[in-house]
Amino acid sequence: MAGPVVESGAERSAEGGGVVSVSDSGVLDIPVVEVPVAEAVGSDIPSSAAGTDKLDRSFARGIAWLGSVKWLVQLATWGTTIIVARILTPADYGLLTMATVLLEVLSLLSESGLGLTVVTVREITREQTGQLNGAAIALGVVSFAVTCLAAWPVSWFYKAPALPLVIVALGFSLVVVGFRVIPGALLQRDLRFRRLAAIDAAQGVAQAVTTIVLAVLGFRYWSLVFGALVGSAVGTIGTVAARPYMMRWPHWKTLRPLIPFTRNVLVGRLFWFTYQNSDFIVAGKRLGTVALGAYSYAWTLASMPVDKISALMNSVTPPIFAAIQHDIPGLRRYFLTVNEGLAVFAFPLTVGIALVAQDLVPVVFGSRWLFMIAPLQILAIYSTIRVITPTASQALVVTGDTRYLMYLGAVAAVALPTAFYIGSRWGTIGIALAWTVAHPVAVYFPLYTRLLRRLELSIPRYFRALWPALSGCLVMSAAVISTRELVQGHVIQGITLAAEIAAGAIAYSACLLLFHRARVKAFIALWRNPTVESEISAGPTTAS
Repeated sequence: MAGPVVESGAERSAEGGGVVSVSDSGVLDIPVVEVPVAEAVGSDIPSSAAGTDKLDRSFARGIAWLGSVKWLVQLATWGTTIIVARILTPADYGLLTMATVLLEVLSLLSESGLGLTVVTVREITREQTGQLNGAAIALGVVSFAVTCLAAWPVSWFYKAPALPLVIVALGFSLVVVGFRVIPGALLQRDLRFRRLAAIDAAQGVAQAVTTIVLAVLGFRYWSLVFGALVGSAVGTIGTVAARPYMMRWPHWKTLRPLIPFTRNVLVGRLFWFTYQNSDFIVAGKRLGTVALGAYSYAWTLASMPVDKISALMNSVTPPIFAAIQHDIPGLRRYFLTVNEGLAVFAFPLTVGIALVAQDLVPVVFGSRWLFMIAPLQILAIYSTIRVITPTASQALVVTGDTRYLMYLGAVAAVALPTAFYIGSRWGTIGIALAWTVAHPVAVYFPLYTRLLRRLELSIPRYFRALWPALSGCLVMSAAVISTRELVQGHVIQGITLAAEIAAGAIAYSACLLLFHRARVKAFIALWRNPTVESEISAGPTTAS
């Protein structure tokens, strides 16, 4: 359900990533399929300095193309999101969120890690890829059938009579998306980031336009539903047209060597889904449709910067990490570069949303959304952690430590729902606070402890990569709070909001330019000239 106008908070950053089977030695436990090199689907792992330079250029191109397009689409769809939110009600968003929780788990089952298998397993044959393509389509059809059967029981669970038809309509997207799983994975593996960027832009625009037109015409929650369906259709058509691939009926004998990989990916993702979406389930069951709508929209607003930037990195980093998975220094270099970039671009947005939320919500969304201010502030602050977590999981996947990820997911699947249930006693604020307590304890700290040891990376060196963004956010916070104290009560609320945003942007930019000029120049060089290896690929330095 891509696209900010319809996410309603149900689409989460994929920090669960994907998990694969590993041996006790930490090596990927994937049976090697002996095939001639000509038959393998993409095996260009860089094994020399020239290969690494080529990978650097591919990485830079991917960031430049996908980053440019995603931010242009994001700017356009932010406006659409605001318009739609002013037309629809929290109950409309709550109903959609109830439906998408079921659709998310079925989409995990229908994809079953097949795309990640194509991206990661370098020994896969053309015949196996064709059979995986057929399996993805078949699983999409089966998942749609399950959606139809589950629609009425889910409606009874939530006591929402309008829900079944919404679930069935959204469920059809599982069939549509099934056709793009393998072609999309092949585009990623081929590092065809320009084409992926164009498809992403077309899907986002189509979904946004459809949603806003239908919302204006009075279709209420159906505008969100049909917007999602149109977006899925456009994305699938573009993906299949860009990378058509043969379809074969899946056979157990041919796919058996890949089953351990896909099975463990699926198990890990199910654990991830359980704890990532259990807050919506608890809010819907314990607090009702209106409270769920406000909470899910607060999640959507807090996650907009996270989702778009994480989606960018999730498109670029898996094939890059997989190509250099046996080179720990190289993997460490890319990991630090990615995390520094994520922090620089995402931290000021998430922290900024939290700082201006009390003026942003009444001015932009209206008085009926006021009760989402507190959960929005909490979730936005915590999004600074969520934006950098997915790359940690991806790095552990390619280093072969995915059994640990499975165990970590299992622990989180118990700890977080429990925390959300307890937090629901204090309403949506309690559920939002549960994220800040349970997630670091169950996921973040164990994950990074393991990762830093795997990458032979010290804590001070890692925080040096985050320091430009962290220091900028501290300066920005002081500027926004000071501006609010100076102008609040003397001018109308809209002008106060504009002054806060301007002060924060100027303060953050000034901090980067004054104290981290070398790093800023490196990012600008990467953006302007993606075909040349940039200074940024060397990773963060102590001085900057």
